[in-house]
Amino acid sequence: MLLINDWSNHAFAGTIDLNANSINKMIGLDLASNNEVKDSTQPKGFLWYNEDHAYKPEILKFSQDQKKQEPELELYDQRIEALKKEFNRAKRKALDDPTLENVIIAQRLHKQILEKSYKFATMWQLATLLDYSLTNENIPANSLHKKLYEIRQDKDSSQKLRFLAKNWGLILQVNQGCNYCQAFIPIVREFADKYGFQLIFVSNSETRFQGIPTIKDTGLLQTLNPAKLVPVLYLIDSSGIQIYPVARGIISEDKIAENILLVIQHYNRLKVNDYDQ
Repeated sequence: MLLINDWSNHAFAGTIDLNANSINKMIGLDLASNNEVKDSTQPKGFLWYNEDHAYKPEILKFSQDQKKQEPELELYDQRIEALKKEFNRAKRKALDDPTLENVIIAQRLHKQILEKSYKFATMWQLATLLDYSLTNENIPANSLHKKLYEIRQDKDSSQKLRFLAKNWGLILQVNQGCNYCQAFIPIVREFADKYGFQLIFVSNSETRFQGIPTIKDTGLLQTLNPAKLVPVLYLIDSSGIQIYPVARGIISEDKIAENILLVIQHYNRLKVNDYDQ
């Protein structure tokens, strides 16, 4: 018995006598089957193995458009990227195998980078010197300028803080057994006395802290500090409506001043002309 498959349409089986008529019939059947296969829409070749995998035009177009969207690096970008990659490669190689030769190669490449940076910094400084529009008197350009700038800033800050002390006060939240609170109290007291801020001590429990009279929190600080972390310094206006934390933990007087002005500036509560005399 032979199994003959017409794989495009149907399959059948039958017994065939190997005589001349049968052979002619088989040949005729085979030719007819081949013609039918050639005219069919099935892929060419045996099953799918020789199917023509030509790329569709839209796929080729997408690939070409994607390449066009990737801009080529300028020559200076290429040089900088090449130097950076070369140095990083040499550095990793020297770290992995710190032979004298490998370390020297890495250092030479590092030297090239430093030389480029030095030339850039020199020209940057020269450009600032020659072009007056690049100079900002409010931004210190050197150590002497910075010192004079800080003196002027300190004077302006002192005026602002004294003006604020007329309508704002300080609350220091403390708690018994808090060594940080004990260390922070003298700093806050000196700051308050220096600029004229009224200072109130609030305790989470006791009515006195280290001999200092305190008042108990009415619930306002509980909202701002539910974890009851201490010490915390607050800036509060005379109406008691506006209250902002300006210190969590121990900080210096200068930092207290900086934080207060930062908070006030953020909420636009202080105008420049308000403290001018």
